[in-house]
Amino acid sequence: MPQFPLFAKSNVNGKGENEIYTFLKAHCCSPIGKFSDRSKLLYNPLHANDIRWNFEKFLINKNGFPYRRFAESVDPLKLAKDIRFLLSKKGGSQ
Repeated sequence: MPQFPLFAKSNVNGKGENEIYTFLKAHCCSPIGKFSDRSKLLYNPLHANDIRWNFEKFLINKNGFPYRRFAESVDPLKLAKDIRFLLSKKGGSQ
C-alpha cells in the first residue's frame, strides 16, 4: 500500500469537469485548433478550449495563474525557455 495521498480520476472536459481544468482552460487557449474525430469523444458539451489529448501541459506562474499551454506533442525540454523566463520575473505580474 502506498504511503502517500492518492488522488481520484477526474474529468478534464464536459459536464462535471474538475474546476482546476475549467480555470486553466479559461486562461489558456487550446494549442490545437480542431477536434480530430468527434465520434470518439465520450463527453459533452464540446468547447473550443477543451483539452484534446493526454499530456497537454500548462505552465503556471508563481502566483498560480496559467502562463502558457502546450500541446501533448511538445517535448517537455522545450518548456525550459518559458520556465527560465518565469523564474526571472521579480514582481510576478507574468
